[in-house]
Amino acid sequence: MNDSYYNVTIGRRVGSGGLDIARSLGGRLGINVYDKELLNVAAKEFGIGAEFFAKADEKNPGLMGDSALSGGALFEMQSEVIRKLAGMQSNIFVGRCADYVLRDTPNLVRIFVTAPLEFRINTIAMKHCVSPAKAEEYIRKKEKMRQSYYEFFTFKKWASMESYDSCFDSSILGFDKTADILSFLVRSIIK
Repeated sequence: MNDSYYNVTIGRRVGSGGLDIARSLGGRLGINVYDKELLNVAAKEFGIGAEFFAKADEKNPGLMGDSALSGGALFEMQSEVIRKLAGMQSNIFVGRCADYVLRDTPNLVRIFVTAPLEFRINTIAMKHCVSPAKAEEYIRKKEKMRQSYYEFFTFKKWASMESYDSCFDSSILGFDKTADILSFLVRSIIK
């Protein structure tokens, strides 16, 4: 591991803008951002069809029936790719239990992005052109899946602030200004 590399992990509540903020932060810092793109990298690395990774993406393999073993194996492959990338360059990893996967990695900043439920409902309703009721249903379903996935693989509580260095409410300043603050934070921590 080259000590000049640093990595940022971003956990997020659905509708908080975590991915948008990560992309803005990546632009400000000049580093790669990995979210679902990581699935394609892992698939290429291991010569497995990307559809297998996509099917198991952020799903608890214990709830997937026959594919439980493959879900666990795919998680391990994805984790190996995360660790490999972390040792080769500076990155931002969104979700995928990256805060846990990289827990022993030096130069790591772990961030969690949240926002009040009403803000998140409005964000999802506008983004997907659905009613607030449908947006709330989507949020609850997606967060239940994320929680189950995270807790299955990490044995830790999802969205627990003990797993992060900083937590930000994106509704206060908006996505761009939150990315500005995070850029300052990361540059201050990684010297």
